[in-house]
Amino acid sequence: MLVSLRPKVILFDLDGTLVNSTRCVEKAWRVICKEHDVDAEYLFEHSHGVRTEEVFKAHFPNIPADQRSIAAFESTIYGDYADDAEEIMGSRELLRALDGDAALTQKWGIVTSGTRGLATTSISKVLKLNRPPRVFITAEQVTKGKPDPEGYNRGFELLRKQLDHAPEENLEAIVFEDAPAGIKAGVSSGATVIGITSTFDKEALLSAGCTYAIKDMTKVKVVANSRRGYFLEVDVL
Repeated sequence: MLVSLRPKVILFDLDGTLVNSTRCVEKAWRVICKEHDVDAEYLFEHSHGVRTEEVFKAHFPNIPADQRSIAAFESTIYGDYADDAEEIMGSRELLRALDGDAALTQKWGIVTSGTRGLATTSISKVLKLNRPPRVFITAEQVTKGKPDPEGYNRGFELLRKQLDHAPEENLEAIVFEDAPAGIKAGVSSGATVIGITSTFDKEALLSAGCTYAIKDMTKVKVVANSRRGYFLEVDVL
């Protein structure tokens, strides 16, 4: 089914949404689960889309949830398993279309549960982008991770200021997410959420609260891109 949407701004999750990093992330977690006698399958069921800090606190009480431990763990994801990461089909092409003409102010951003180092590596090595978007919210910049909407609220506020929208002006927004925690965060921020079936199936995504689900980013077409926003056609499942 084809639906038409006219958002003024768009925010993306990164891992599982623009980049398929599930295999390398799960391989890294399996190693640490084995070392600490934690059920990996149970962990995956409850950790997708959640910051490493919160995963450590909930499942690995013997590991300090500090920046040093988090950085050491996350460095293994691409350090040891980079070959398992790949672009979600259509991501690069979609981001280029969203940028449009160089004269246009960027109207999209990324909100990820990964740290800045991990997210920057995903963007450069997998998406092959020269730099992150101007609105780039990572784990270190929020006090509460997904499913709390803090990250998305902050991202939308930055986009509002960047585009010079008045605080009282309605900011029609879309969030693209792949995990229930992120979907709940997007819904709580007031955005229309589109789920990507890279990690969970359509039913799980809809149950978490997304309005639509798609297979990948090839299903999103930018029909128009102007200073006022976007006109998208989305082929939903």
